Amino acid sequence: MELLKEIELQESGLLAVAQAIPGFPFIFDAPPELPSLFSKFTSLGKLEKQGELSIVNGLFTCNNKLFVKSKEELHSDEAPHYVPYDKGGGRKWYYETPLRLNWHPNGEAIRAYRAGRGQSRSLPGEAFYFQDGITYSYIGTSGFTARLLSAGAVFDIASSAIFTRTIDKLTLLAYLNSATAIYLLAKLNPTINFQIGDLRRLPFKLPTDALDTSLQAQAAACIELMKEASYCSASGNLPRLQKILQEEARQQAEIDRLIFEHMSVGNALRREILENDWVLSARAKVL
Repeated sequence: MELLKEIELQESGLLAVAQAIPGFPFIFDAPPELPSLFSKFTSLGKLEKQGELSIVNGLFTCNNKLFVKSKEELHSDEAPHYVPYDKGGGRKWYYETPLRLNWHPNGEAIRAYRAGRGQSRSLPGEAFYFQDGITYSYIGTSGFTARLLSAGAVFDIASSAIFTRTIDKLTLLAYLNSATAIYLLAKLNPTINFQIGDLRRLPFKLPTDALDTSLQAQAAACIELMKEASYCSASGNLPRLQKILQEEARQQAEIDRLIFEHMSVGNALRREILENDWVLSARAKVL
């Protein structure tokens, strides 16, 4: 209440916001436009129920020290037993994990270890292992960011993932990294822990064909920029890295504009979104 002492609270306003959002949350500092963004558009959770996408928790091994190594630690004779293991990390657009998971034989050692510690032998999210998808770190100390899952990877509980069917994954990736999506997630859960339930409540307006093509192109360009940025960062090419980050910021601003227009976000709310602390934090850390 100390934080809210400058805000005039009205029961009707609180209820209007709560009734528009799945889970009936009280959002004390909600701007007037906020309820309509949830009521006008479907949620990712509803799209999941319709079979258009899946939002999935990742693997909990019960002992990552036992089962996970960096690829540099692997001896040549044990490397065939390990698979890429995506464990979050808060990167944006693209990142190839350096971690490897002992999957031999077909995850049976992990199943047995989990069972010995009172967990189910079934591995969380197993039906989606090794597939192409989108991941995000559920701990967002630098703001929410999303990226492609590492190729051919098992994903950890700290790297929960989204798998699309009818929606192009690059379009969804562009939306999740938009200022609008980050702002709405911050309103849904103003902590550093973004959970699957928060993403399921996020509103999503299906794109037109023209917008779909544009967002895919913008996201693909940002992915290529991040691939080059990783190389420049490792090689110490700082001048080129700076130019890459500037270009990513330009592409990101265009994505933000496209989503604002697509979801009919008014000018006043646009300014609030772009000045939001969570949005600014996400924009400040790309690598």
